[in-house]
Amino acid sequence: MPRPASITIPAPARPTPPETAAKALAQVSERLRRLDPSELLVVNTDIPRAASIVLGAVPRIAELRSAVVEQLPRFELRHIDELPVLAMAAWYAHLQWVASTDASEPSEFDAILARATELRALLLGDAEALARRGLVEAERVAELREGRGHLDTANDLVALSALFEEAWPRVAGRTAAT
Repeated sequence: MPRPASITIPAPARPTPPETAAKALAQVSERLRRLDPSELLVVNTDIPRAASIVLGAVPRIAELRSAVVEQLPRFELRHIDELPVLAMAAWYAHLQWVASTDASEPSEFDAILARATELRALLLGDAEALARRGLVEAERVAELREGRGHLDTANDLVALSALFEEAWPRVAGRTAAT
């Protein structure tokens, strides 16, 4: 199958209504019950984001269905056909899991997130001070300020680390962080 001249990354789709996702989970629940627990993997991805990306990609994947039939005759087309249902089912199962966790008890994640949020604020403050003095790029620091949410917090910490490492010869000893 020739590769398209340009690849357009699909925009993530908006989540479906929970009722639709609940029906999707019910549709695959018997198959899920039959899975051998020893063959299951630990999920270490952002389920809502993954489901959104899959649902956004489904129209383009559907356009390629005939090419898959032609080029990959042994490929089970149900893997393509079931993508929307499986994505919605995964999203709804995730919602159920989140709702079932005891939010009143702080978790290890909550403690790590609190520390990460605090560290981001401190490092971002130092980076902004360094930017005002012309020691680091103000634009890069401003982009980090825009981050929201848990994933952005983690990504911002990595970016701040890289920023300080790159600027180390100029900033060492000039802030509490350095």
